[in-house]
Amino acid sequence: MRGRVLIEEFHLTLTVARTSPDGLVQAVRRTVNGRAFRTALRRAVRQVFAAVPALAPVRVTLSA
Repeated sequence: MRGRVLIEEFHLTLTVARTSPDGLVQAVRRTVNGRAFRTALRRAVRQVFAAVPALAPVRVTLSA
């Protein structure tokens, strides 16, 4: 990130009820770690930033 200034970091926290069945928890984990979810999340973040012209010069990095 040489030559750039960190403005803000956001963290996304996903939770399920502690009483959820193990199968549900595993299904959620597989979904969140899957390519389709990551692609949709990346697309959504890009759409939000594209909708705000003042953010045009911002470089966004999505990591997991």
